[in-house]
Amino acid sequence: MAIPVIVPSVGESIQEAFLAEWFKQDGDLVRKDEALFVLETDKVTLEVSAEVEGLLKILVDAGQTVAIGAKVAEIEALVAEDREQRSVTVATAESVDTVDEPETVSAAETETVAADQGLQTGLPSGEGTGIPLSPAVRRLVAEKGLDPARITGTG
Repeated sequence: MAIPVIVPSVGESIQEAFLAEWFKQDGDLVRKDEALFVLETDKVTLEVSAEVEGLLKILVDAGQTVAIGAKVAEIEALVAEDREQRSVTVATAESVDTVDEPETVSAAETETVAADQGLQTGLPSGEGTGIPLSPAVRRLVAEKGLDPARITGTG
């Protein structure tokens, strides 16, 4: 049975939102209450979670503007037999995998990695400028290739 994943209402005046990122891929197994995707509006950034456990079928790709109430995915709910079979498969796969010990990382390396990850997102955070930017403004600044430090307010 396919359960629709609907864009939730995030405020009475908000009619659409930006589907910023999927945390899962099409065909992935999702668990109940697991975060599926991020919605951004001018006023809020929201993670939307799965209502049921099952297989995810994505209908709308990340980077799209979606209407409130729109169906962006479906979750094919698992029946008890499917759930038991999946847990046996996962347990078998986990017993075969080996986990390497994490490397020790210095504070300087951590800062470099964090800076690199910030650049990879392509969304300026306003850090270093003393200007806090909302998610919608970060996206707009990235789309237009602007430098937040060079923008002068008029208000």
